[in-house]
Amino acid sequence: MKTNRGTDYGLKDVLNESEQKYRALVENSSETIFSVDLEGRITYLSPAIETVAGYKPEELVGKQFALFIVAEDLPGLMVSFEHTLSGMKEPYEFRIQVKDGSVRFVQTSSSVLFKDGRVAGIIGVLNDLTDRKRAEEQLKHSMERLQGAISGVIQAMAVTVEMRDPFTAGHQQRVSDLAAAIAREMELPADRVEGIRIAGLIHDIGKVAVPSEILSKPSALPEPESTLIRIHPEAGFNILKNIDFPWPIAQVVLQHHERLDGSGYPSGLAGEDIILEARILCVADVVEAAASHRPYRQAQGVEFALDEISRNAGVLYDSAAAAACLKLFREKNFAFSEKVAKADTVFRTLSAQR
Repeated sequence: MKTNRGTDYGLKDVLNESEQKYRALVENSSETIFSVDLEGRITYLSPAIETVAGYKPEELVGKQFALFIVAEDLPGLMVSFEHTLSGMKEPYEFRIQVKDGSVRFVQTSSSVLFKDGRVAGIIGVLNDLTDRKRAEEQLKHSMERLQGAISGVIQAMAVTVEMRDPFTAGHQQRVSDLAAAIAREMELPADRVEGIRIAGLIHDIGKVAVPSEILSKPSALPEPESTLIRIHPEAGFNILKNIDFPWPIAQVVLQHHERLDGSGYPSGLAGEDIILEARILCVADVVEAAASHRPYRQAQGVEFALDEISRNAGVLYDSAAAAACLKLFREKNFAFSEKVAKADTVFRTLSAQR
């Protein structure tokens, strides 16, 4: 009997020591350890909760946890609670109302709490995400401001071209709209579509290097002047090549007059040597140019442009881009923006004044 009692006392000592170590670990953790019973009452909170919420554990234990959750986040948290009780382990982010009235972002990772072999609630760890969330929000605002600045610069470039070549005012915007629509129809990622849209807005920036009297000449250009026009992709590339865009804008601008069969300019590239973005922009550029007025001819119309794309798909123009373009116009009723279409009146007004 003495031996058994000695064993019992020894086991109790071990258990007491283990419990003390566990409690010391929990109560000195920088993370908040919590438990909640099946009725949603808080049954335990480690001291770290005071750093997060401003409350001492004894101020919250015994109260409904829902009282401290931001109302909009409570339904989702209740679903997460039920998932945890069913055995699922999933971190969940929500907001809590803290003692000073402010709101903090937290994340919990929980599991089922058993007592005497039965489910008694949940136990988990709560982490404060507020500083991270605020940093993310500040970064988001900074990126939005940067994006706004980039958009402003791009728009300024586009306006510069239109001031040099008012007869094609709106051309870059229209090409940009169509090229982006083609890219979306081809199911390219949103970020890649955005790069194509930006490239479209400034694809003719190199025309600032071409004399304005050539750009606005109301007749077909002789070879020397035609050669001058053909420098604009390279001129545009040289303007843009040192700008660290997150997309290959300079390459798109350089290649947008290349053709699949190698008959384009300035480098005579063929097939896959022409990047996809440039192949898409090429289709949009051809359609818009044929559909719109030019100083040396009247508009040929959208159907004329689509017939050109259809006949030469896979020969001059990328097959997938051509198919997407045809589908947009013939099945999805794509139309150039009325606001941008008004640019055509510039041509007619200027032509009448000549």
